[in-house]
Amino acid sequence: ELDGLKEEKTKLETAIGVIKNDLNSKDDQLNSKEEELNRLKGEKTDFESTIGALKDDLSSKDEELKEEKTKFESTIGVLKDDLSSKNDELEKLKEEKTKFESDIRSPQG
Repeated sequence: ELDGLKEEKTKLETAIGVIKNDLNSKDDQLNSKEEELNRLKGEKTDFESTIGALKDDLSSKDEELKEEKTKFESTIGVLKDDLSSKNDELEKLKEEKTKFESDIRSPQG
């Protein structure tokens, strides 16, 4: 009967050893998955940081373009006003020329 108990004890110890090995293997797998998860979280954080920087850069470029557009539109407005003024001067000169030519052709008596 003692031999039977010893045999049973050996079987139980073997089973316990197998279970411990299995638990250690599962623990190693879990640690590996946790490391992978942490690595992916780090990559996600880096990616989000890059996206944030790109958004800021894009926003800055957008503001620069808006400022350039405003300056360009202002310059166009000034040039249009200048052109209009030059056209007015040209019209006056044409009128003066026509009047002058008319005065030359008409004999003063």
